[in-house]
Amino acid sequence: MGLNGKVEGWVLQKLQLLSVLDLSHNKLNSEIIGMHPRNMTALDLSYNQLTGSFPYLLINVPTLISIKLNNNKLTGTLNGLIFSKLVNLVTLNMQNNKLTGSIPASLAGLQFLDTLDVSNNMLTGYLPPDLNPKNFRYGGNQLNNQAPPPPPYTAPPPPPKPVSTFPAHPSQAESSFLTVPTIVGIVVEAILVLAAIGISVWFFAIRKRSERTKPLDIESNQSSRRTWFLPLIPPGTEKTPKKKVFEPDTLQMGMEDPMIKVSPPLKHSKFLQHSILKKLSSRLKLEGR
Repeated sequence: MGLNGKVEGWVLQKLQLLSVLDLSHNKLNSEIIGMHPRNMTALDLSYNQLTGSFPYLLINVPTLISIKLNNNKLTGTLNGLIFSKLVNLVTLNMQNNKLTGSIPASLAGLQFLDTLDVSNNMLTGYLPPDLNPKNFRYGGNQLNNQAPPPPPYTAPPPPPKPVSTFPAHPSQAESSFLTVPTIVGIVVEAILVLAAIGISVWFFAIRKRSERTKPLDIESNQSSRRTWFLPLIPPGTEKTPKKKVFEPDTLQMGMEDPMIKVSPPLKHSKFLQHSILKKLSSRLKLEGR
């Protein structure tokens, strides 16, 4: 056709009934952007000068059966996610480009894939082990057709060491036992025990002392309440009625006459008797006159 310039993908989006698009053998020199007619089954853009990567928007066209983008200047990698959605793909031709990376393993899951040509690119790595289309070309790359090596062996983690409750050496036992929190706890417990013992001893001492002093207090209270009575009644005369006269040697402390009170007896009873007799004799003399 002799077409050149850019591929306007937004124009193709309006062609919803487009089934086959063949623009091969032209001079198109742009990226493939916005090209995803819903019902397209075949896309041929080979033998152009297209740049950029594999068109990602083709992921939205699961009806595609044939894709030919060979003999262009495409770069980048083959996205495995795109090919996992193109479940009806039969032919994929990507030869003579500048693709890098490896062949995605999702291509091996396409059950209808019959022709795959990725020759003359810059692909590396191993071939997917299940990838086996009838027409498969991958020459001109740095691919390894051998089976990929197994993943590197990773040793399982060692079992946890048993926790020993007994240290290996006595020094370790002492160091593990006499820690700062342990010493503080022992000191606090000792202080509490001594305080409890001291409080108990003090309580019993006070109680014992109160029991000893209680009878003495009662006796002192009773002695303070005592009163001394002395009936100072002279012998009977004509002017006064006869009353019982107490002799000095018969004076005693008691409650016989509550109306007559005297002070407590002195230490020397003889002196008291002498003073009382003297008073009685002087009184009798006055009454006899």
